[in-house]
Formats: sequence, structure tokens, C-alpha cells
Amino acid sequence: GGDLWIMDTVLKKPVQVTKGTIDHETECMFSKDDRAIYFLRDNGLGVNIMRATRADPAQPWWLNTEFKVEALTDDTHTRNNLGLSPDGETLSYTKDVFALKLSDKNGKNERHLVDGFSQIYYDWAPDSKWVCATLKDTADNYDIWILSTDPEPAAPPYNLSRHSDYDMGGTWSPDGSKIAFFAERGVERELDIHWVYLRQED
Repeated sequence: GGDLWIMDTVLKKPVQVTKGTIDHETECMFSKDDRAIYFLRDNGLGVNIMRATRADPAQPWWLNTEFKVEALTDDTHTRNNLGLSPDGETLSYTKDVFALKLSDKNGKNERHLVDGFSQIYYDWAPDSKWVCATLKDTADNYDIWILSTDPEPAAPPYNLSRHSDYDMGGTWSPDGSKIAFFAERGVERELDIHWVYLRQED
């Protein structure tokens, strides 16, 4: 029904977290310490980042009946593709479709990472220092890019796939040594999985 619910995996009794609004909630995820849930709320004017916490932190989520819900952003911009860095310190999201943004986990200190010409898809590196992003250029071509998330970037954006055919869905390996992605190659233009070794010793 467009609301946020929480449920344990044993008794499986859902508890409603958000109620009393006609807003639509999507893209929920736990904080790294499990003390909060981040999600997006669409009120018809904008899509903003919200945070829910337990009224009684001493009790597990599913034994709470009341929750504190606060807005981390409050404007008329549209956000989607909400993410959280592996270290739990940085929120990531696309804003107004074509811009990838980062902010502190409290929604403050928003900064711009990259623009695209279509919806941007991305994945965090395990060390939280980089993202790989699928970006579309003016020639209607998608490539996989590596972007530093440091406020003072350690390196400029790097086009990893560098190919005129379709490349999409970049994903880091758990150890951060490779990036895999879908790519069209060859005469038949088959969509296959490709991967790139990132460490020189590999």
C-alpha cells in the first residue's frame, strides 16, 4: 500500500512503520549498524530521503509499535536509486534523473559526483572510495566509468569499457579486484558478461 513495514524472518508478523500519510514509500534499506532504515518518500511534489528509527531502541524492530520518521531532505527534487556506501557513512542517489549525488548519512553536505544523459546506474566499491557507473553520452552510447568518491578526487573519471557498443550494469567483486558488466560485442551483438581486472598484478 505504499507504506514501509518491518518483519522478522521467524514469526513473520509485519509491523507498519509509516502510517497516517498518503505518501508513497520506496527503496528501503537498513543502516550499517541496523539502527535506522533509509527510504524514499514521494509526496507528489518531490521524492525525498527519509530515516526511520525505533521508539524503543532496546527492543528489536519487530517488537516496536512506534517509530520516529524524519526527513533528511525536504524539497521538490526527484530522487531514486538510493544507496549507502559499504562503510555506512555516505548516502548516494540520482537526483532529477540525470545527476549522481552523494551526501553524509544524515542527508547533509550534498555534493555532485557526475552528470549523465539518461538514468544513471551505479555500484559502490567495497572500500567506499569509488563507484562504477553506467553513463550515457551524447552519441547515445552507454559505457562503464570509475569515479572517485573523495571530495578531492584521487583520479579523474575513467572510462573503463571504452567501446561503441552497449555496456551496462557495472558491479564490483566483493574483494574489489574486478568489475563485471554486461556488454554487446561481435557481429551477433550478443549480450554477455565481461569483467576487468583492476589490480596490476592480476
